[in-house]
This record gives sequence, C-alpha cells and structure tokens, in this order.
Amino acid sequence: MKFLGKKPFLILVALALKVFLASLTAWSYEFIYLVKAASLKFEEVKLSTAPWIQLENKLYKFWLFLPIEHSSLDSWLIHLEVFPVGFDGFLLIFLFKLPILILDVLCGVLIYKIAKVFDESKALTALMVWFLNPYIVLTAEMIGSNDLMVVLFVLLSVWLILRNKGFLGCLSLMVGVAFKFYAVLATPILAIYMFKKRLKKDLIILTLAIMFGVFLYNFWLSKAGLNFEYTLLNYSPLTFQVSEMFFSQYTARVGLSTASATIYAFLIFNYWRNNGDEALIIKGLLGLFLAYFAFFDWWPQYLLILAAFLTLDYANNKKYFYAVLGLAFLLELVYFEFATNQSFFFIYNYVDWMNKASIALI
Repeated sequence: MKFLGKKPFLILVALALKVFLASLTAWSYEFIYLVKAASLKFEEVKLSTAPWIQLENKLYKFWLFLPIEHSSLDSWLIHLEVFPVGFDGFLLIFLFKLPILILDVLCGVLIYKIAKVFDESKALTALMVWFLNPYIVLTAEMIGSNDLMVVLFVLLSVWLILRNKGFLGCLSLMVGVAFKFYAVLATPILAIYMFKKRLKKDLIILTLAIMFGVFLYNFWLSKAGLNFEYTLLNYSPLTFQVSEMFFSQYTARVGLSTASATIYAFLIFNYWRNNGDEALIIKGLLGLFLAYFAFFDWWPQYLLILAAFLTLDYANNKKYFYAVLGLAFLLELVYFEFATNQSFFFIYNYVDWMNKASIALI
C-alpha cells in the first residue's frame, strides 16, 4: 500500500526526466532527418508534404517567431557538426520533440484505460510501468521516433472495441494504417475477436476501414513523389510513413515471419472461445507482434508497440515482463549502436568524461 502511494510521484519524476532527456538529444539520425525535412530550408522538397513533417514545420516557424537568438542550423544539417548549444538550440529540440512527448502521455492514458477495463486496481500499475520504461525514453524521446503515433491509434482502436464502439475503433486503426502501414498487423486479432463475438457489421466496417487506410497511405506517398511499391522496397525516414514490413534488406526473412504470424493467428482462431473473451485481445496482439517481428526485424521503433502490450500483460500477470524487456533493451543497445562516435546515447559529447563514456560503450 505504501508503494501504491508513491506511484503518482514516480510517474511525475518519469515525465520530468523524459522532458529533460528529450531536450538534450539531437544526434540521432532520425532526428537529424526530421529537422532537415521540417526546417524552412527544405520545405519545398516533395518529401516534406508528409503530415508529420508539416506539423513539425509549424513548430519550426513558431521557434523562428519567438523573440530569441536563432542559431544557424546550416553547419549542423550539412556537415553534421555540433548542434547549436544554448537556450535557443535546446528549445528547438524540445519543440521538435513535443509531439512525441504528447504521444507518450496519450499512450500512457490509453494503457491506463485499457488496463482499467480488465482490473481497475492494476490500472495505475500499468501506467507507472509504461512511464518508467527506459526503452520508451530511449527510442521515442531520445531518438525522436514518431512510431508512438502507430501505438496510439492501435491502443485507441483496442480500447474503443472493448467498449463496444466498433465503428470508432475501426476508424482509429484506419488512421494508424494510413500513418504507417505495419499497423495493419493488428487486423487479424481484432477480426477474430469480432468474428467470435458475431459482430458481422463491425467486421465489415473493419475490412472497409483497412482498405481505405491503405488508400490514404498510398495517397500521402504519392504526394511525396513516392509510390506504394517503392516504400515496400526502401526505407526513407523523410516520409515518416514508409513500411519496412515486407520487402527490404531483410527480404529473406519475410517467408518465415509471415508464416509464423499466420500460424499464430490460426491457433488463436481455434483456441478463442465463441464468446470472444476480451482478455485475449491483449495476449493475441502481443503474441502476433512477437511472432512476426521475432523472425523479421527487431528494429527499435517496432519494439514500442511490443512494449505497450507487454505493459498491459504485465499489469495482469507480472511474470516475464522484466526478463523480456531487459533482454530486448540490452540487445538494442548492442546491435543498433545507440551511441555514435560523437554522442553518448545521442547526447552530444560536450565534456571529456562523456566522450570517454561514449568510447567505452561503443
């Protein structure tokens, strides 16, 4: 009970730490591409027509409007030299990361609400675990990944469907697919749930919503001068909508990952009782994402959606969460080189001890 009273305090500390670290980290490749695409210097480039870039561009214009000194970004963007140090530089980083911070909080709220559907007493625990997860801070706030947008719409879809608002839930998943195509992976489990519950109308709406989501996804890509087939073959961070889900440098793994996810969905379909047990939505989605990405690609951004459903599962079980989370966190540190030659966890090496720490980590 004493620990329960500490949870709100820990959540506030975690949020403050997220803001602090988000404002210090400007060295990840994803953030560099974001600044390039969103700055006025690059606003005429076709790839900047992506909705996410348009949002960031407005924040950049707001920064220029503020009555402060504005450091030049040219040397940093072109030659990747030191990011402008000072209040104006850190404020710009914060403004670019602000949407991600908001997405993080909204995802936490939805995790709280979903956990509350199953067990109200465990909802605050789920929220605390999400905000205290170091992987979320590192991948979302520090790297600057906007994949929390996908997580948000998938979670919103699940919450709405659990509240018997299937139409709105399908619309939410549609937006998620339009933003990043791999959100479509949530479709099989939600479709099985609707089928078992005999929600034929919702199942039809889900099918139409996914089709329209793919259409919107293709529309934004065409606005950027790309096409659907191209994005299945190549990854370009400038669009922030691309899919690496099927064909890429990992094409050899596609057959195994697709087969494993298909078999998993088939087993879930046969195991799920006809009454459509709501709790299996969480376990089903977690298992499907694990089955697909385990054989395909443990790219850092993908693990954000895994972390969301691991959080919900942990709130109910508290068995293997920390083991899986800790292993995934360590694998990402080693395999994806979170520290570059110029930074320690993407925080630029302003002092000698940080440079030594960066070298030691690498």
